[in-house]
Amino acid sequence: MYAGHRIRDRLPVAVKLVSKSRMVHMAPAHTPLQTPAGTPDTQPASSAPSSPVAPQQPQVPLEVALMRQVSDVPGVIRLIDYFEMPDCFFLVMERIDNCKDLFDYISDSVRLDERTARCFFQQTLETVRRCHERGVLHRDIKDENILVDTKTLRLKLIDFGSGAKLHDEIYTDFDGEFHKLFLYRNRLFVLLATGRTTYVYSTDG
Repeated sequence: MYAGHRIRDRLPVAVKLVSKSRMVHMAPAHTPLQTPAGTPDTQPASSAPSSPVAPQQPQVPLEVALMRQVSDVPGVIRLIDYFEMPDCFFLVMERIDNCKDLFDYISDSVRLDERTARCFFQQTLETVRRCHERGVLHRDIKDENILVDTKTLRLKLIDFGSGAKLHDEIYTDFDGEFHKLFLYRNRLFVLLATGRTTYVYSTDG
């Protein structure tokens, strides 16, 4: 991850390099975005006759497609642009001043008070819920993947590199951190450790 500025307006950005040799999942560059109701927001079909051989669509990392799909979710880091190079992709994202990841924030604080922990948990849960509404499953939610604005205490979910499209079937693959290989469904499960306090929520009840 690199820090930089956009040349035309000096906008602070963060640049992530994704090596093509490590990419497993790709998606069409023009994947239709999902509306909150889950219906693809597609353009009207052209009246021109279709070609007998469909042209090959350019492919991008699935991470790019997923981030575009949740671009309107306030609690997700915003993807500004991306560029393809011969051996990698560069992802250009918003860069927040006065921020640190939740792991460092909790470590520096030793423990969080109940009010702050509840605020963080509510924000995380709401962000994940909105991502699911848009058909995106993050699959690697952990304190290192949540940024805290130290002035406002607003959170941003980052790193969709282990993400997947949401579906009801059993998932048999996993790209994030895990301790045992297992099968799982798209259940929302969030655990936030805050020193002495731990919040757990699961749609399984």
